[in-house]
Amino acid sequence: MAWADNVVYGLIPSYTYGARTTSVDLDKVNSTAATTLTPGFGYENAQEVMCGVTAGDKYFAFVKTTDPDTYEENVELATFNFTTENIVQVNNFSYTYGKPGYNASGMAYDKVNDVLYATEIGFDENDAYVTNVYSVDQTTGELTKVTSLPARYEAITADNKGGFYLMQIKDEDNKYYPCLYKMSSSFEISPVVENTTFSTGYSANFSMVASEDGKTVYLIIGKKVVAFDTDAKTTTLKGTLSDNLAAASYGKSTADGTHNEKPASAKKNTRFLVEAWTYGSSMGDISDDVVSKREYYHYNQEGKLINQASTARQYSDTGISNVFAPYYWTKVGFDENANMTSKDIYQWGPYDYDDFAWKLTKNNESYTYDENGKLATKTDSRYNYEYTYDEDGHLATMKKYIKSSNKLEQTITYSNYDENGNALMYVSEGTWDNYSAQLTYDNDGNKLDEYQYTEVVDPNNPEMPVTTPKQYEKWTYNDNVLASYEKFAFDNEQNEVPTYKTEYTPVDGNTNVIDVKNYSYNNGTWYPEGKPERDFYTDFDGMAEMTAMEFMAENDPKQPATVDLMFSIPQMAYTQNSLMVIYRDGLPIDSLTTEDLFTIADPETGAITYQDKGVKNGTHTYFLQPKFAANSEFGPLDAEGGESSEETEWTGYYSTMPMDVEVNTELPAVTDLKLASGRMVTEGNLATGKTTTYYATLSWKNPENAADYGFVKNSIYFESAGVAEKDTADIAADKAEVMLYGDDEKAYVLTTYQLGKVKSESIDVKIKDIENLATGIETVAEDGTKISFNGRNISLGNNANVTVFSLNGQKVLENTNVNNVSLDMPAATYIITVEKNGKVSAYKYNVK
Repeated sequence: MAWADNVVYGLIPSYTYGARTTSVDLDKVNSTAATTLTPGFGYENAQEVMCGVTAGDKYFAFVKTTDPDTYEENVELATFNFTTENIVQVNNFSYTYGKPGYNASGMAYDKVNDVLYATEIGFDENDAYVTNVYSVDQTTGELTKVTSLPARYEAITADNKGGFYLMQIKDEDNKYYPCLYKMSSSFEISPVVENTTFSTGYSANFSMVASEDGKTVYLIIGKKVVAFDTDAKTTTLKGTLSDNLAAASYGKSTADGTHNEKPASAKKNTRFLVEAWTYGSSMGDISDDVVSKREYYHYNQEGKLINQASTARQYSDTGISNVFAPYYWTKVGFDENANMTSKDIYQWGPYDYDDFAWKLTKNNESYTYDENGKLATKTDSRYNYEYTYDEDGHLATMKKYIKSSNKLEQTITYSNYDENGNALMYVSEGTWDNYSAQLTYDNDGNKLDEYQYTEVVDPNNPEMPVTTPKQYEKWTYNDNVLASYEKFAFDNEQNEVPTYKTEYTPVDGNTNVIDVKNYSYNNGTWYPEGKPERDFYTDFDGMAEMTAMEFMAENDPKQPATVDLMFSIPQMAYTQNSLMVIYRDGLPIDSLTTEDLFTIADPETGAITYQDKGVKNGTHTYFLQPKFAANSEFGPLDAEGGESSEETEWTGYYSTMPMDVEVNTELPAVTDLKLASGRMVTEGNLATGKTTTYYATLSWKNPENAADYGFVKNSIYFESAGVAEKDTADIAADKAEVMLYGDDEKAYVLTTYQLGKVKSESIDVKIKDIENLATGIETVAEDGTKISFNGRNISLGNNANVTVFSLNGQKVLENTNVNNVSLDMPAATYIITVEKNGKVSAYKYNVK
């Protein structure tokens, strides 16, 4: 080690020469000898020195390289021998996009326990910063996660006593203050220097070294060297180097690491179904040569489905239209290890009161995983499934339980595995049926057939069970592409009887465009079943790194109803015309051309921020898919989901992982909702029966800033009904009349804005309250005379005799042969009779 001379070793980042090795005498920081090439060799194609440290006699560093021909990025762990000028790539295959190490930001060596560590900044499930700490195998470069720290730490170094120092940048009023923390061997964090006086700029290169006694910790930020005094708790700028320095460490390396070849693995499937068309309709109103539905599929860098969206052809007044509208959407959820945890299916319809929106159906699935990352349970709408594995990781058992009763319905036990881990036999024991099965696969892992049978053991000859065939399934392939599927039953003579088949036919010989047709067999004849389908595939081979992107979505901190989408430009966009398609809730909402991307990209970092404005309240799912110019006879639709009218056709490959953002803009509701007035209308006579209809006029106070949120309408709802009783799009309207259906209704006003909906407080609206408030009643007497009650006045269409009685039967007023009566009497409830031509009509009326 070189503590006595206070000399550290590191790398000078250089796009021209690669990562050049150097040494720095920290006591001569401001001198011309501050950085000396020792020696001056470089790392070919090195784009970025991420971090590094000396571990014993070796110097390890994470370096990001770029292929000069394809621009493909790769992260490598290498050893630099400062004595012999030798560089060894220890591992150049494990740290792919999305895997630990791809964004390694710091390294430290615990010499007490001989453990090499690496740190990486990431995000937790709430999109908060974390720093993941990994141990690094010094032979293979394999990373093993040991802890996750709930904060962002830019640099790490060992304290030479089994612990560590961490550095965190605190942003105060756009000034950056480096602060020092101590991390124990058990990964507990405590502050050491809470710096609030010395600020420095930000840099892509951070590294730290600690003196042998641990009392001075040097932080190197680009060219600046900062010293933390752990006793005095101070921070000072020691000086400035002549070059940027990355991955500083005490100790001149003298040995090389071991190069590891990428282990052989089965070829990863890169051919994905990206689009499916269904022709015709079961109703017969769309012919089988017309597309009725379109379904779209998207996958992440691991090849896992992240999104599935269906659209259906709409109808017009004259028949079918050329418009496709949302139909179903499958939202896929993942845990922090990129395991699928949920698959929720939503249906599009008038589910947001009278507006169209996605509604969660009951056809959903959820998944959990064991400590080895293998599927442990699955739950769908009807069943719960449990999975166990043997010591080699092979699927051993599957148990299926009825969800409603948790009753075990089926147990499948697997055995006899091939070299790819596929079970070649299983036994199924169930409530209704018991059987066994034999399976075969080809060398590519494609399933070839499955033969199900039952065995009956003769107690007199238990070693020779009687086997009866049950079902046989067969799959055939052409050039590793599925060509047909067939299912057979067996007759009493144990002869195969076809029951069902599916044919997969390439269109014009193109195996990426497949026509799919299903048939059922009956009495010697094959009958078409279901509607024909055309499936579109794309080969993603070699596109993972070329289309990899950083992506994050979050609410804008200043602008309401705005979601910020932050992402990087994929490598392929630098060499090929591209279209960045932005998806929200399964469907495309916008697209950015290559010109757009480079226009709005940050000139220093290349990062892009796109704002989705005017977003309605709710939880929204975002992801991005870059598409690239391609010529294909059967290319996908354009970014808006319609048929492209331009010559350029766009091909999409991998998509980013989806991110959920909850938008909750506070919307103002109407206030002071109350029953303002009421009226009653009575119809009919004694012969036909009388009916009284009650009307309530509700009034409210509108919010002053309703227009700021894109006011659409106010609607009066009863909690007992699912449709609006009255709508008004007049932003100034503050009352409306509705008819009552029951004796007591709870009413509220729902205000619809472009950003969402908000309910007022509910009030009780009762018939008896309307009777007390009623200012007018219209009715018709027995003889057909029209009678109007209005406050203390009675008007008659024809002259008649009017008598008023109190509720105890006492006559209080009598007028004969009149057409108008003034009720000049105390407020109370009275019985009023109207007599003409010997016919009498009686009314109960409240005088107020």
